[in-house]
Amino acid sequence: MISQISEFSAAVPCSILSTVADHPPICLRTPALPALQCKICFEDFPRSSMRSAACKHGFCTDCWAGYLANGVTSGPSVLDLRCPLPTCKAEVRCLPARCC
Repeated sequence: MISQISEFSAAVPCSILSTVADHPPICLRTPALPALQCKICFEDFPRSSMRSAACKHGFCTDCWAGYLANGVTSGPSVLDLRCPLPTCKAEVRCLPARCC
């Protein structure tokens, strides 16, 4: 029975699944991942729009790009760029195409 419901639910949107024998509507799909909050501007963004150092502290692309740009304009210290969180010392290591 469960395998039949799983096959059915994969083909039909969750909102269309109806009640089955006095049970509430079912949806066997994994819910969407929640948005993450940027640690600089405190706005919520989808995971796909987040960037980070190796520590995985999330920052939106605008804040991350601004942080990297500020690091580049500050001169040689860009070679020792760290996570923007004051309590984190993770290095920012990335290729320019993957950072922004």
